[in-house]
Amino acid sequence: MMVGNYLPPSPHLPFNVMSNTSHQPVNPTEHCENVCANPSISPSKAPLSGVSGKRRANDRLNVPSSIVCDSGFVPGDKVFVVDEDPTGAVPKPCLVLLKEQPPKSLADYVVAKDRRIRVTPATLKKCGLQGENFEIDGGAEKIIVRPA
Repeated sequence: MMVGNYLPPSPHLPFNVMSNTSHQPVNPTEHCENVCANPSISPSKAPLSGVSGKRRANDRLNVPSSIVCDSGFVPGDKVFVVDEDPTGAVPKPCLVLLKEQPPKSLADYVVAKDRRIRVTPATLKKCGLQGENFEIDGGAEKIIVRPA
């Protein structure tokens, strides 16, 4: 029986948070704002730049939220993809995610509520990137993805 938003305990869950006295609820929005405002409390043990990205099970490249925050992107921002660094500082092949719309974009994404950007395999291929592991650097309203 369901009453309001309460769901009865499920035998399929590893534990029931309603009966677990040590459970501390977390507000995801507040947590993300704290992490972005103070990167030293980030749960990630990787540095904010030069982080290694790995494709997720569904084959999308998951850009970590720490890099997304460090680069000045917030949930709902539109992100544009190009296959070369506008400043010319990074050699091809690379994928560059920009905050400002370039003259010609290969694709565009929206920053998710969890402050991540998930790049499809088709977009990686358009940029000449293959494989499973990538170097990801961010800052100054852009994120650069290169082969590891």
